[in-house]
Amino acid sequence: MTKNKRIFLLSGISVLATTGIIAVAASCTNEQKVDDKKVDNQTKTNKGLVTNTTRNNNPSNKNKFNVTLHSSVLNYVDQKHNLLLNVGSEYARKVVEVELKPNSSSSNASSIKSTKVASDTKGDTTVVFSGLEHNKSYYVSAVNIYEDLRKTTPIVSNSYLENVLVVKTPSNNKEQSSNKQIEPDDKQSSNDQTKQNEQPNPSDQKDSGSPTETPTPNKQMNFDDKKGSNDKTDNQNNNESSTNNLNSNSQTSPVPDPNNSVPKLNNSNPGFDPNVQPDLNALLEQFKKQREQADRLNRPASKVLENLKIKEDEAYKKIKNRSFAIGFNSVDYAKEDNGGINQSVIPFEPTGTGWLLDYAWKDGKENSDELMLYIATNAHVYKRAFNAIKDDEKHRNKFPEYFTQDNQKQAKIDSFVLAIPKKDADLNAIESGTSYGTTNDLKYFINTKDSATFSLDKGSKQITFDDSKVFENPRTVFVALNIFDQENNDKLIDKLNNHAERKYIAKDFAVFGLKVKYKELEQKAKINDKYKLLLEHINNATKSVDEDIKKFSDNKHPNHDQGSVPYLSLDYPSIWEDQNKPESEKLNKDKYKIDDKTSLNTQRAYIAGFPGMNGKQMLWRNYPKNSNIPNDVFSRSSFFKGQQIEHILDANTTASGFGFNAFVDYSSIFFGASGSLVVNEYGLPIGIYSTITRVDNEKDVSKRGGFTFLVQVHDDNEKGPAHNLIDGSDKDKFPKQFKSYRENLKWLSEQENSEFKGFNKTAIFKSGV
Repeated sequence: MTKNKRIFLLSGISVLATTGIIAVAASCTNEQKVDDKKVDNQTKTNKGLVTNTTRNNNPSNKNKFNVTLHSSVLNYVDQKHNLLLNVGSEYARKVVEVELKPNSSSSNASSIKSTKVASDTKGDTTVVFSGLEHNKSYYVSAVNIYEDLRKTTPIVSNSYLENVLVVKTPSNNKEQSSNKQIEPDDKQSSNDQTKQNEQPNPSDQKDSGSPTETPTPNKQMNFDDKKGSNDKTDNQNNNESSTNNLNSNSQTSPVPDPNNSVPKLNNSNPGFDPNVQPDLNALLEQFKKQREQADRLNRPASKVLENLKIKEDEAYKKIKNRSFAIGFNSVDYAKEDNGGINQSVIPFEPTGTGWLLDYAWKDGKENSDELMLYIATNAHVYKRAFNAIKDDEKHRNKFPEYFTQDNQKQAKIDSFVLAIPKKDADLNAIESGTSYGTTNDLKYFINTKDSATFSLDKGSKQITFDDSKVFENPRTVFVALNIFDQENNDKLIDKLNNHAERKYIAKDFAVFGLKVKYKELEQKAKINDKYKLLLEHINNATKSVDEDIKKFSDNKHPNHDQGSVPYLSLDYPSIWEDQNKPESEKLNKDKYKIDDKTSLNTQRAYIAGFPGMNGKQMLWRNYPKNSNIPNDVFSRSSFFKGQQIEHILDANTTASGFGFNAFVDYSSIFFGASGSLVVNEYGLPIGIYSTITRVDNEKDVSKRGGFTFLVQVHDDNEKGPAHNLIDGSDKDKFPKQFKSYRENLKWLSEQENSEFKGFNKTAIFKSGV
């Protein structure tokens, strides 16, 4: 059976035929081993004779695809040539590679491949070539579509004959625009979601062999819109009032006129010819720089309480103590081409990062035989936790979205991977592009016996096989799918881009219960150092939760209500939005405990997790050495809507994103860090790591990463109703929300013969959920 390793691909963005790429910090997997099955057939398209070759066994990929060139003349940017094309919506959000061959007039007779670049939701993309000659004619000889950048075998390829798709390079070597990479202090600023969502430098779009994923573009949040609508033009979105803090590199810059914060584009360039088509790249670059300048001036200062702040090393140590690398060894039971059913275990798919959200001792008795760890991760990391919930009519009626459909009803988790960092793991900053040593390797535990299934993984990982199952398989508590009433769930489905059999809405967050046989683990720890390390790590994690409950309930911290739930209470984008609301629509200060400590911003967003490096996961952190980190995390363009998630808990399900996410500078931790905990300068958890921009290689942490907020206190027409993913039980604040971690656990623990019975008195909810 083919080891079907899949990477979670979302969607991208086309900006006036220029593609920007964002990657979701997804599961880190090994290279797929594909049994090539070639089906060659000659088909006519509107562009000529095409040889269509399908190289995988998915029947949906056996259809031809049409390729349309947006221009027959390549752009020339940063000493490289760019080709703009469309591969059709059928292959939207897939990775595209183009091969060019010279016509007979060219001196070079070899085939030249482009970089691999993901297409957007319409199938548009821009691929980049090096080594083309100027003023020469080439033709497209092949277009290859890959599932993701990690794959080396296309899922489908079109081959073209000479003179079918002909392109030409410009007549001189003058670059059409400088398109320089944005300087470190600026490069994370521009994020106009309607025009330029993470527009990369095409010449930097290197094929690192890493999985690149492209979320659906999101319109920039306009805080001046009283109704939360984001359907305004770019100039409307930029009519922003200036804020009270300047970036360190722009203190001498003038504050932009709030009524005209984005200058008009200058079309009076030397040699401008009205009969010549405008240079779109140059115009976009100019617009981009103007956006960045305005953005730097709109980064409000954080409220600072120095006596409550923690040190950087304390923040990263806290995250390390709470975090686990996780992996799922699941069986798909998916139908194959030959009519058979795939019953093979796919190991370490996906892998990601989880952290201890909450915990409970059996029957509320500390140090009892059993301990339930409530671990949080991304929904897209948890997506292959098939049917990890009690299967009866009551559960199916309550949580239909947590079950597979009938044609995949036997899908299940076979075994589970839990990995932990070493005691002496290095948490100091290193330069982006460099690597930590073996001290940041992990210790792996798998709750099954050793078998050939794991033969490919044993060479790079230190694995302990535990068939006594000191920890059990995950059981679903909460996945942020369809959490609102039916009307609001339906309203938020992106029907234009969601063609799945089952259509949901989702925020990239999940919580599962992991039952630990605590007394048995203690006994093993006495005679085995590996189990001793696991026991100590679990104890450190529970201690960290306890310390947070005390810390944030003893003293009032910015954007926290001083309750027993030690997580962000007031999300930053809602506070940004609230300042522009009329008095009648503002948040009630008493209800939400808004005071003079409530902040629009935070100074730091510390992130650490377990990205995959050369076949294994390692502990890694954001904010690399020698980074010019801004004084405050968020600018007006930092916030964006949650991304679409595919194949979540079922092979034929797609969930449209909702809620607010935010970008953080110098935080592009590689795939496998999905699900990492994000804390601010007070140690307050503010979200979960879920998104990265395109990176040059797996060690590149110099770009922006994004995280998902776990709370949203303001209703928003596009982002969705107010909600709290941890505790949505306050219907005065969250009247349209019906599912959350607390609400789900309450219902589950009340059911007869429930695996959560006796585990409802948690550290956070001591009297019971």
